Amino acid sequence: MANAGDRVLRWWPLLATVLTGIGILVATAYQVSAMKSDLVHAAEIGERERVQLRTADDKIDRRVDSMAGKVEQTRDTVIRIEVEQRTMVRSLESIQSAIEKGNGEQ
Repeated sequence: MANAGDRVLRWWPLLATVLTGIGILVATAYQVSAMKSDLVHAAEIGERERVQLRTADDKIDRRVDSMAGKVEQTRDTVIRIEVEQRTMVRSLESIQSAIEKGNGEQ
């Protein structure tokens, strides 16, 4: 019958392999947990950035809409000014024509 020391010597490589395997599993689980935490953190940051971009995009859309309205008003104003200028030029031409006719009769 083999004594206890012989049995330990016979099984120590298996015991060392099992303990090493458990150590590797624990270390891997820790690394996976850290990577998962990093991914969750990155996802949260990404979501915050998307919200900020959406907010900035909405602000830009409102500004563009506001500017489009101002451009439309300016266009209408310019058209009115051009019409009024044409009317004034015609009036001045008719006044000048009347003055010339009046000067010609004297």
